Amino acid sequence: MTGSIRNYASSLWLERLLLALILLVATGLRFFRLGYPSLWIDEIGQVLVAGLPFPQFWLGVERHHGAAPLDYLVTKAALLSGAHSDFALRLPAALWGILAIYWTYRLGKRFFSREAGLLSAMFLAVNPMHLFYSQEVRFYALFIFLALFSTELFLEAWERDQPRWWLVYAITALLMLYSHYYGSFVILLHGAWALADGFWPALSSKDTPWRSRFTHFLIAAGMAGALFSPWVFYDLPKEKGFGGAVPPPLSFELIQNVLREMTGLDKGESLALVLAFSGFVFLVRAKKAVAVVLGVWLMSLLPVALWIDHHNTYFFDARQIIFGLPFFLILVAGGVDGWLALLGKIVQSFWDRDRWRWVHLGLMASLIVGLLIVLFAPGVNFFKIQTYYALMDGREDWKGAGELLMQDMAASDDLVFPSSADRYYMKHYLPADVWEKTSVVADESELRELVSGGAPVWVLVSPYTASVNPAMKDIELWLAEMGGIPFTFSPHFKLYFLWPGQEVAIRGRARKWSAPERLHWWVVVGGAMRAADAHGAALKAYRHAAELPDFASKRADALVQAGVEALAVGDAELALALLDQALSLDDSNNQARLHQARALLNLNRADEALAILNEVQQRKGPNDFWLQFLKGKAYEALARWDSALEAFQKALSLKPDASQLYFFIARVYEQQGNVEQARQWYQAYLDREPEGAFARQAQEFLQTKANP
Repeated sequence: MTGSIRNYASSLWLERLLLALILLVATGLRFFRLGYPSLWIDEIGQVLVAGLPFPQFWLGVERHHGAAPLDYLVTKAALLSGAHSDFALRLPAALWGILAIYWTYRLGKRFFSREAGLLSAMFLAVNPMHLFYSQEVRFYALFIFLALFSTELFLEAWERDQPRWWLVYAITALLMLYSHYYGSFVILLHGAWALADGFWPALSSKDTPWRSRFTHFLIAAGMAGALFSPWVFYDLPKEKGFGGAVPPPLSFELIQNVLREMTGLDKGESLALVLAFSGFVFLVRAKKAVAVVLGVWLMSLLPVALWIDHHNTYFFDARQIIFGLPFFLILVAGGVDGWLALLGKIVQSFWDRDRWRWVHLGLMASLIVGLLIVLFAPGVNFFKIQTYYALMDGREDWKGAGELLMQDMAASDDLVFPSSADRYYMKHYLPADVWEKTSVVADESELRELVSGGAPVWVLVSPYTASVNPAMKDIELWLAEMGGIPFTFSPHFKLYFLWPGQEVAIRGRARKWSAPERLHWWVVVGGAMRAADAHGAALKAYRHAAELPDFASKRADALVQAGVEALAVGDAELALALLDQALSLDDSNNQARLHQARALLNLNRADEALAILNEVQQRKGPNDFWLQFLKGKAYEALARWDSALEAFQKALSLKPDASQLYFFIARVYEQQGNVEQARQWYQAYLDREPEGAFARQAQEFLQTKANP
């Protein structure tokens, strides 16, 4: 007896240690770079609404599609407490995310076993989608936590059937409803669970009759619904859709895409689905009420969400059903645990039961620790965590735009927005006195009139501008024609600097541009300096960016850009040194190798360049335009004409609009002595670029080698 108690205490200690380790990892992931990426448009919208005084606050929440006020109130409390930084505003979401992981463990343990509870918590801890919403000032993290917490409280109240437990459940259900309308789906899960337990009694105690417990559930749920109804009657009649937004039809491909997004896996979603189904089967064998209700509920979430979106002319996103993610992962973990249990039945034929329990827990501990090792192993991205952090840098960067404006905008400069919505959201990241002086331009003519005064102008273009301003495309084309210099934070988020008629002054201004000490922002400034032809200043900016703390791959990318600028200023030796540094940080960076080959070709070291290019081809295959183009240049330098011709023609097949390749192919034919082919290719080049960089050389050949 004493040995059994000792074994139980030891296994309990190991269980708690693993849980603490999982929560520690979850906390680290959710706190890491919590305040680094800018708030995006939905987050800024919530913060701006939270900053409104009552009663405008309620009106602001009501204007946000599908919003309930609880998380807005949390944000308002944070603002009132003096928490204005992005980190502080996102902190509640991170805490809700950590709590959700703990309650996933509790429910996994309740449904299956402690091993399944630990594994399901681990799955949620490293899930990129849950991580995303645990680092966002929106209501999803709070709602997920309350969905789990209310489910735990429902089960406790159902088992104990005591008034205080039903009261606590009613309060939690009410908070859940006020965090998201879809809280009603979770209450329906609880109701179906309660009904099913009358047919398949397996979960609850039988101290009180089923009818009495079900009545108490209806009273508690009814209380929550009644207290939520004022908001429903206030908000729902005013709900509006998004114009022509149409959700996709329910299909296998959509289900597959949702699973990929929810699991964070590109190829393992099928295995996750098989394991979840296995968990469902194992649950059916043990607790039918839990299995049937949970399985039907999870399967119905996607079609119901699509139907609601269609009814309300709203688009679909997997985040709308993310509150079902922990329950899905519990089934996945239950599937793993169930297969281990089956293995245990075989093992127990020659091992005693107590020893197998230790082996079972040890296997689960090894699996969890192994997953953690894979999570942090360099060069491994199984859970897409590294991809997640990389994507965060590619989002709209309102903070970066605000910081650079405050750093580089002169007092006489104008700041304009082609959209009043963009101006509204930028309010969060600009001082009040600066923001009040900004203005909105509706089209190109208004912008032209503004710049005619001669003062420099900054123009912010966000991913949402075109959706509210049909003239946005014309504005961007005009900015490009007028020499507007883009600070490119992402492909669809740019801050243009325009100073018509001041080309020389622009280059002088560009050399003075700077950024706060963050790698990404210095890279953005470097790109703007490059666009202004201030290549020396761009080189310094990229080198400085590479000195700032960030992921090694990010620093390597900055060094590659610095190497490109070193080539632009004619310093191939410096370019080689910078590119070597980049590869020492990230050996997988093939762009660094391609630019190494460029530098070596500039130094007349074609043999070395070709060796590097062959290595790149082994790494990424032959179907890369720049790879084939540079191989052609290397072969040409080595007078290997047939190989050069083959490489240039391969490059042309990859990029048919690369007109300069017609010139290089013609030049190779000329070196081979094939005058007729050279004539045809030179003429083809001139047909495409009669004023091109190589037009004079092509014309000289055609004049010299005229047809007899």
